[in-house]
Amino acid sequence: MLARARDLLPGIKSRARQTEQARAVPAETIAELHASGLFRMLQPARFGGHEAELVDFIDVVDLFATACASTAWVYGVLTSHSVSLATYGEEAQEEIWGKDGASLSASSFVPTGKAVAVEGGYRISGSWPFASACDYAQWALLGGLVENPAGPPALMTFLLRMDELSIIDDWDVIGLAGTGSKSLVGKDVFVPARRALPFAQSIEGTTPGGKLHAHPLYRCPRHSCTPAVLAIVPVGIARGALDSFIEYAMARSARRGGKLGEQEQTQLKVSECEAEVDAARLLLRRNCIENLATIRASGTLTLEQRARNRRDHAYAVKLSLQAVDRLMSASGAHGLYADHPMQRHFRDAHAAAAHIALSWDACGRSYGQVKLGVTPTDPFL
Repeated sequence: MLARARDLLPGIKSRARQTEQARAVPAETIAELHASGLFRMLQPARFGGHEAELVDFIDVVDLFATACASTAWVYGVLTSHSVSLATYGEEAQEEIWGKDGASLSASSFVPTGKAVAVEGGYRISGSWPFASACDYAQWALLGGLVENPAGPPALMTFLLRMDELSIIDDWDVIGLAGTGSKSLVGKDVFVPARRALPFAQSIEGTTPGGKLHAHPLYRCPRHSCTPAVLAIVPVGIARGALDSFIEYAMARSARRGGKLGEQEQTQLKVSECEAEVDAARLLLRRNCIENLATIRASGTLTLEQRARNRRDHAYAVKLSLQAVDRLMSASGAHGLYADHPMQRHFRDAHAAAAHIALSWDACGRSYGQVKLGVTPTDPFL
C-alpha cells in the first residue's frame, strides 16, 4: 500500500495548488485512489477490504500530507470511516458494501441533528457542518440527539444515504480549502433502526459490528484511535514544509555571503524542526501499534491509555505547529508568495490543528485529570 501511495505522490503534489483553488480534490486524484485500492485499506476483509494495520494507514496519510494536505485529509477521512461503518450491525454493513464494495462515507459527528423515534427507526432533521469530502461519498455519518420525554436526549450516530441530503457549499476558508468540508442538510429523513448507533458504544468500543470482524481495530474505542488519522496530517505537513525549507536554504544566498544553509542559525532550526516532526510521528505510531496489541491481548484499553492517546494526538499536532511556524518565520518574505509552498503548509497546518479532536486544552487536561485522580470531564474518553 505504501508503495502504491509513493507512485501517486508526484501527481498529488503537482495538483496541490489546483486542489486548493478548486476547493476540492480533483476527480483524477479520487479515481487514482480508487484504482490503487488505497481507499479500502481499513475496510473489513469480509467486504473486500485489506483490513490493514492502523499504523500502516497513517503512514500513507502522512506521506500524502507532505505533498498536499487537503488530499491527505480527504483520503484519511474517507478511508478511516470504513472503521465507523464496520461498527454497525451486519444488516447495515451488507447494505453499505454488499452491492458496492467501493462505497465511501463522509461525516459530521457534531450532534446538531434532532431525531424522534418512530416505528422501525427514527426521523431526523438538521444541518451538519464540516462534512469533508462529501462530494465523493455515498453515505454520511451524522450526529443527532433523540428526543426523550422522560429524561435527557440520547446521543446517536445516524447513517444516511447522501441522496437523502442536500450539500451547502459554504467551505470558503484559508486552510485545507481543498477538503470541500461543506455542510449537509436533511429534512424529516427516515433512518431505519439498523442505521442508528448509540454514541456511547463507539466511545467504549462495544458496538455490534465490532464483533463481526477478527481485527481489533473495529473494537477500538473511537476517540482513542481514529483521531490519529487527523493528527498525522499536520505531521506530514511539517515534513513537507521542512523539505521545502531545506531545498530553499541550500539554494538561497544569504545577505552576508554564502548560502543560507551554511549559517549556524539555519542549521539549528532545521535540526530542531526535524526532531519535533520525528517525535510527533513516533508518538502517533506508538499509539496505533500499542492500542491494537492491547485490545488483541485484553479486549479493551484502560482509562489512562485512552487519555494518553488523546494527549498524544494533540501533542503531536502541537509539536508539528511549532516546526511549521519556525520554518515559516525563517523563510522570510519569500515564503509569502502564492506560488511558494511554505505559505500553504503554514495555513493548512493551522487549519488542521483547529479540529476539536486535536485541541491541546481539552486533550491535555483530560490526561492530567486522570493522572491526578480527578474525574475526567472529557465526553470522548
